Amino acid sequence: MREYHVRFCEGLRVKLPRPTRQYLCGELSFCHRLPFDRSSMTRWRQRLGEEQLVALIQESLSVAHKTGAIGAKDLERVVVDTTVQPKAVAHPTDARLMHRAIIKLVGLAKRNRVPLRQSYLRLAKRAAIMVGRYTHAHQFKRARRQLTFLRTRLGRIIRDIRRKIDGDMVLEARFDPLLGLAQQVRNQDQHQRGPKVYALHAPEVECIGKGKARAPYEFGCKVSIATPATSPKGGQFVLHAKALHGNPFDGHTLGPVIADMEKLTGVEARRIHVDKGYRGHNHAHRFRVWISGQVRRVTAAIRREMKRRARHRPRQGRTPHGPQLSQGPPWRSHQRRPCRCRLQLRPAPAMAGRAFAHHPHVRRNRPGPKHRLNQTPHRFFTDDHKACRSAPP
Repeated sequence: MREYHVRFCEGLRVKLPRPTRQYLCGELSFCHRLPFDRSSMTRWRQRLGEEQLVALIQESLSVAHKTGAIGAKDLERVVVDTTVQPKAVAHPTDARLMHRAIIKLVGLAKRNRVPLRQSYLRLAKRAAIMVGRYTHAHQFKRARRQLTFLRTRLGRIIRDIRRKIDGDMVLEARFDPLLGLAQQVRNQDQHQRGPKVYALHAPEVECIGKGKARAPYEFGCKVSIATPATSPKGGQFVLHAKALHGNPFDGHTLGPVIADMEKLTGVEARRIHVDKGYRGHNHAHRFRVWISGQVRRVTAAIRREMKRRARHRPRQGRTPHGPQLSQGPPWRSHQRRPCRCRLQLRPAPAMAGRAFAHHPHVRRNRPGPKHRLNQTPHRFFTDDHKACRSAPP
C-alpha cells in the first residue's frame, strides 16, 4: 500500500506543471497543490468504518461470482490462518519509553504554556544513551542506575505538571491521556504480567510471540484471514479478514470467523484447512476442520488440499490492505540469506523464456559446463580467424 501511495503521488506530480493535462482531466482552474495526500486513502478507510469495508468485500466477491472468476466450490473449501499486522513501532525498551514520555510531556507543556521547574531533556537523553551502552557492555548495575535516574525524572515531571494544572478543567482534559500513559510507563516492569504500553503514539499495540528464530516477538495486532483452498479462475481472493484484539487463542477464534465468512459469502464451508495452532478449536462441525499433519479420514483429494495450504500461506503477505510480511530493509538486500524458518515466496514466471521458446535460433536447454567448450565460434569472428584455427600446424 505504501508503494501504491508513492507511485500515485508521483503520477500526480507529473500532472501539476502541465495546465493542458489538468484541463483535459476536468479541472476548471490551475491547481498549484496535489489534490490528494499520501494519507488520504487511510483517512478515507477510517471514515468508512468496518461495516462499509465489509460491504465492499462482499460486493467484490459477488461481482467475481457473477463473472465466473470464483465458483461455489471455491467458497466451500477455505484456508483459515492468523498473522500479525505490524505497527510502525520501534523495539520498546524501558529507557526508550520513559525518554519518549519525558519528551512528549515537556513538548505538550510548552505548547500549552505550562511552566515547568525543570525539563530534564538534556539529562534524560544522556541517560537513555548510557543505558544502551552499559547494557551492551554487560554492565547491568550501571545500566539499572541510569534507568532509575530516568524513572525518577519522569515522576518529577508528572507531579510538576499535575500541580500546575490543578483546577483548570481545560488543561486537565488535554493532559490526562498522556499523563496516564506516562504514569503507566513509569510503573510497568519488564517481567510483569498483563497489559503494557509498548508505544506512546499507539497504546493499542500488543506483543505477540510467534516463536520465530529471527523475530520471536512482533508488535501489532493479530489478524485472521480466510482464502480459498482451491485455485479460482480469477486468481486468489480474500474471503474474510478480521482484527483480533487482545491476542486470543487461535482455536477460540475459528467459530466466529467461519460464521462471519458464511454470512459474508452466503455459502456454507464444507472443508476448513488450518494449522496446528487451531487444535482444540470451538467450531460447531469439528469433522469439517482439517488440521495440518492429520492422518485419519484423509483422502487423496483432501491431502492435495492440505498441501496447497502451505502454498496459500505467503499470499497473506500480499493482501493490498492487510498484513505485510517483513522481508528486511531494502538497503541490506545483499545480506539476506535463505533460512529454513524464513518464508520463501515463489519467483515470478519467466515470461521471456516462454515468449522465445519456439524461436528457431534459441535453444530451450542451455548447455552445461561440460559442453560449453564444444560450442561453435561466435559470429563476430572473421573468416581469417576461422582459417587460422582450422589450418594444420
